[in-house]
Amino acid sequence: FTANREEWRIARSDGTDVRYLLPHGYCFVSVTAQEEGETHTVNASMARTGYEIFLHEAERRALIERAARAAEIAKGLLNAPRHAAGSYPIVMDYAMAKGLAHEAFGHAAETDGLRTSILGSGGVFKRGETMAADIVSIIDEPLPGDHAFQPFSPNGIRRGRATILDQGVLSDALADLFSAEAAGVSIIDAARAQSYGSVPVPRMTNIRIELPDPIPMSGRYEEQTPEHVRAALLNAGLIRTGQPVLFLSGYKGGQVNPATGDFVFNCAALYELSREGVQLFQPGIFSGQTRAALHAIKAGFGPLQLDAMGFCGKAGQSVPSSGGSHYFLYLDSHPQVAIGGGS
Repeated sequence: FTANREEWRIARSDGTDVRYLLPHGYCFVSVTAQEEGETHTVNASMARTGYEIFLHEAERRALIERAARAAEIAKGLLNAPRHAAGSYPIVMDYAMAKGLAHEAFGHAAETDGLRTSILGSGGVFKRGETMAADIVSIIDEPLPGDHAFQPFSPNGIRRGRATILDQGVLSDALADLFSAEAAGVSIIDAARAQSYGSVPVPRMTNIRIELPDPIPMSGRYEEQTPEHVRAALLNAGLIRTGQPVLFLSGYKGGQVNPATGDFVFNCAALYELSREGVQLFQPGIFSGQTRAALHAIKAGFGPLQLDAMGFCGKAGQSVPSSGGSHYFLYLDSHPQVAIGGGS
């Protein structure tokens, strides 16, 4: 468990003078299971503003449930087989969705890198270009009380909301005071800095994938088991005979080429959801093309869950990041999106 706080004051020669305090509290749980030389580690985390993680019953219960789920998965993976590689219908949890939004799309929308980004042409943001299914919006904004909350940029400008994708169409870039004009976009000021000694650069705060009409799911996210996910997909008619859906649970990092949009992500566990039942497999590699993955999104399940926490590294700096989506996102199979290998 770590608790700290950032205290900022930004004063400029034009009279701008702002100050704010950012309290942070986050707990990270790592569970390792080992048997006959085989080892699996699964993590769980929770980020809030401080000690309420332990002092508030609801928060403490959620953290314990996440840790217990991580232990259950780690033990189950000791005897789990590997799944055959290929393109499948996919359902991912909100942490994987945050990874997709942040790594594969959010960084590409930062205006200091548009000359080598799939979202730029000659350094200019491709506003108006269709990049995803028309139900998909990607939004970045500071949320009070969030792990990555930042009300003002290090330039002293109030941080704005950026609707990067608006119903599948490029709309806003993550622009700062100095790179917005060259990118042909307005200033939201998306700049962030690790400390007073760091150069501010465009960065995300809380980024999410949001759909207009998610399919309801009852209960808290921590109460949703793979069996609940399977039942929701069956009720929606999304599990077909002979065509299982692969459930990607837990985000464990990855890599993206911003110039091409090609990505490779790792999950913590992979489940096959079929009409016959649920089977756990070894973690697989989720790879493909960003545009194809975003076009493959067909449905969301449950309300927005936006507390997938992390730390984002850029320009030699590290700042808190967070985000998510609905509890789960469903993607149709696509030849440019695949599950394969092992992590």
